[in-house]
Amino acid sequence: KLLGYPIMISIADFLGVEELRSVEFRNWTNTFSIANNRILLNDLQISALNSDFSINGSQGFDGSLDYVLGIKLSSYLSDKVRLSGTAGQILNLLKDKEGRVILNLSVGGNLSKPNISINTREQQKQLEELTRRELEKQKGVVEEKIKEEVKQIADSVKQKGVEEIKKKAEDALKKIFRKP
Repeated sequence: KLLGYPIMISIADFLGVEELRSVEFRNWTNTFSIANNRILLNDLQISALNSDFSINGSQGFDGSLDYVLGIKLSSYLSDKVRLSGTAGQILNLLKDKEGRVILNLSVGGNLSKPNISINTREQQKQLEELTRRELEKQKGVVEEKIKEEVKQIADSVKQKGVEEIKKKAEDALKKIFRKP
């Protein structure tokens, strides 16, 4: 259990989700290296009971932080997120099929007082992907409608053609068998 960790407290406050102050995890995997007085985390993955986290970045021996943090909240916690401004307005767009919010955060500042913010570059990529998928879906819907319309027009043209041929045949037969 991760309890009382300043970064998690700051994230809980930033998102308005008290349950994130304590994280009970099932799995924790990562690789790290140390260089230039910094601990470099590469692909830290935490599978928790209520969320999934992915973390990349570094922490200095002086307590300085520079992380990119991806959080996939449970649907229960996703409904509790409260963000201000534009981020709060587009929050529902950031949900996956299961109703889980996927957020990308930047963590900076110092370990004793972390600064949490939306990683707008990563969220923009996420929104662009969402838009691309929605456009593909709408493209398919439009293509199906067009195919349906073309079929209806073709059927209508065929029907008119058949009726016209019948009329011409009737007229021709009337001319052949007309009484003198």
